[in-house]
Amino acid sequence: MDKKYNVLFIKGENTKLDTDTKVFTEVFDTVEKATDTNKALKLIHSKKYDVVIHDATIDHLNGVTFVQQIKKMKPEQEIVALVSLENENKLEVIIDLGVNVYIITPEEFDPALEAIAGMNLKS
Repeated sequence: MDKKYNVLFIKGENTKLDTDTKVFTEVFDTVEKATDTNKALKLIHSKKYDVVIHDATIDHLNGVTFVQQIKKMKPEQEIVALVSLENENKLEVIIDLGVNVYIITPEEFDPALEAIAGMNLKS
């Protein structure tokens, strides 16, 4: 991998993902974490991130609204949504917004992060 990305990770309030995993520091240059969408939107407005990773495994509907807000603010922002199997049938809306989607279980979190780190982003 040639470039390590600067990442904003928005974790769900009741996430089952291990957001303290060491994979963050191994595969990304910098990682900032936000625990709510308001803080995340302020960070996205004030800084440039190569990719925003949104944990939409718990609250899918708020995830769609949140992605719409990001796209309105920064249409070219690369976004990856992590979605649980339970929300698989609701993915079309997120995909239509131009978001990369990974359907994961908590056990697949680290491999998903590694796959995101290997993406060929526009930035």
